Amino acid sequence: MSVGALAALCGLPHINPARLTNLLRHHRPDDALARLVAGRPLAPMFTRSLRGDGLAVLQAEARAADPVAAAAACEEAGVAVVPYTSANYPSALRLDPAPPAVLFVQGNLGVLAARRVGIIGTRNATAAGRATAAELGERLAAEGVSVVSGLARGIDGASHRGVRAGGGPGRPIGVVGNGLDRPYPKQH
Repeated sequence: MSVGALAALCGLPHINPARLTNLLRHHRPDDALARLVAGRPLAPMFTRSLRGDGLAVLQAEARAADPVAAAAACEEAGVAVVPYTSANYPSALRLDPAPPAVLFVQGNLGVLAARRVGIIGTRNATAAGRATAAELGERLAAEGVSVVSGLARGIDGASHRGVRAGGGPGRPIGVVGNGLDRPYPKQH
């Protein structure tokens, strides 16, 4: 599997998660990208899911994609590309009814095998709410429990600051939907 092809496919503006999963169910990443670029046929189960000029749009986007640059960007950022088919794909996510087809990972995926808890909450938290979240994060980390959140400002960020401040064996785990190359909020 080419990391560049997989990263390039994920970067196509019109390849939403459902389309990507469907495409990779029927084609290896290298093959899928090559077929899109060359205009060669794709699995009927994939093409039937597209409406109107969806296939032509994806083909044009694929022709503009640069898999070499996509692979280089991942390597430069220290990002591992982990498809669902990889032995490194977290078992906890395999149990999800709609697991992501691909993960872009910075850090150690092994932390997902440890005890973990999700702490999420409002972005517009009060000072008392942020303090409580930080204290929870610190105490959980001290007990070896990792804290998972979406890294949003407010409660999420405060819980992670608590984990990091405590220095315990528990780790902060951030799950972001916007991409590792686009941190949001910037301070996180």
